[in-house]
Amino acid sequence: MEWIIGILAALVAVLLIILAVYKRQIRDICRQLAFLKEYDSNLLITRQMDAFGIRELTDELNEMLELQREQRRRYLKKEQDISDAYTNLSHDIRTL
Repeated sequence: MEWIIGILAALVAVLLIILAVYKRQIRDICRQLAFLKEYDSNLLITRQMDAFGIRELTDELNEMLELQREQRRRYLKKEQDISDAYTNLSHDIRTL
């Protein structure tokens, strides 16, 4: 009977360690997201573990970040094209 209690105690200890590691990983991901939200950066979300859906979560977040960056690049390119067109038109009108 005592060995069953010992096994259960060991199992609980292992589960608590796994929970602490998982919680730390989620906290790190949230910290990285907060940084990326505040600053324009090309960094990706990193992970220390691949278990319990962490790999899928970070992969999806990194895909979303890359899509957002691509949309921003396209937007800035369009804005620059519009600015160039106005500059050229203004120059053409002044030189007529």
